[in-house]
Amino acid sequence: MDRETSLLKEHLYQLEEKLLKSEVCSSPEELSLLLKDDFFEFGSSGNIWSKSDRNTSK
Repeated sequence: MDRETSLLKEHLYQLEEKLLKSEVCSSPEELSLLLKDDFFEFGSSGNIWSKSDRNTSK
């Protein structure tokens, strides 16, 4: 793996780790910086969440 790919991988990993922190998940300002407006995710339960759901779910 080249250096650029390695740095990108580490950066993405750090951003994902931020989303696991309760202080980030409960902050609309922090989420606004990390998630695009059209963000959505599929949970293991089959539920689908959008950015606005994440802003209000905590």
